[in-house]
Amino acid sequence: MISTTLLAATAPVWVAPAMNVHMYQHPAVKKNMETLRSFGYEFIEPGEGYLACGYTGKGRLEEPETIVELARQFFDNPSGELSGKTLLITAGLQGRKSILSAFLPTIQLARWGMQ
Repeated sequence: MISTTLLAATAPVWVAPAMNVHMYQHPAVKKNMETLRSFGYEFIEPGEGYLACGYTGKGRLEEPETIVELARQFFDNPSGELSGKTLLITAGLQGRKSILSAFLPTIQLARWGMQ
């Protein structure tokens, strides 16, 4: 469902990948990310550190606070273009604090006329 929804998306799309260090280094992943970038998708690069698989390296989901700050910067738009718009954030837990739970209490949805 996500991939078919993205095919119809006309809004900006951000991807915050998280995977095993060897997966992230694989040429197929790099090529696919470049293809998506050529379509205008933005990437929040994964962090480095201890991974769930036991390896250490690049592949960790970026810290929720960093993702929230990037989203806040993107949506802090004084032109009012977001007034009356709905904001959808999806996130997996991956054993960590949900990005959604970190985001909603800190953002002022009413600022953009959202409920």
